[in-house]
Amino acid sequence: MWHRHLACAVYFNTKILIIYVMFAKKALFYRMKMYSLQNFYTSLAQARRLCYKCSIIILLSLVPLSRANLSQASVQMSEFNLISHQWKNRILLVFAPSAQNVNYQRQVQLFQQQQQGLNERDLLLVTVLEKGTSYSNQQPIDIASAAKLRQKFNINDNDFRVILVGKDGGAKRQDSNVVTVEAIFSEIDAMPMRQQEMRQKRE
Repeated sequence: MWHRHLACAVYFNTKILIIYVMFAKKALFYRMKMYSLQNFYTSLAQARRLCYKCSIIILLSLVPLSRANLSQASVQMSEFNLISHQWKNRILLVFAPSAQNVNYQRQVQLFQQQQQGLNERDLLLVTVLEKGTSYSNQQPIDIASAAKLRQKFNINDNDFRVILVGKDGGAKRQDSNVVTVEAIFSEIDAMPMRQQEMRQKRE
């Protein structure tokens, strides 16, 4: 995108420079035509100021683009796969078309309000978006990893889905609507592995 802006900047500045040079080359012609020398220099000064203003405006418009490109480059996407979390974490996958999806916003807010409960159950929140950046525990994940997750669980582009993945790597629950945190916690707490974990903590 910024390459286009730079090309436009070069093009327009070149056009203005050509006009400026034309004024200079035709000085003798304007004098012969009884053109006022004062008017000529006035027009020449106006062309010069126009060239300067256009250069400043275009350069200023390129600054945010440069900063955006630098910030995007500084954000490193990491690979995500379920196997690396097997027997260590339970995974909460939230699939949505984009971050503007209403169900997505409500669901993520509910989970974020219960961070302590997520931690107690070794739950990792992973948001997978068709459009936009996907995250695993607030760490951006790459597009390829997000696409593999959508393919694995057969999620269409416009689908909203919440999937609970157990520590064994299997899907334990799927919801197509916003689900309460209590429902997720009850599902987990009824699992034999989770009950064993709670007994070990009590001991």
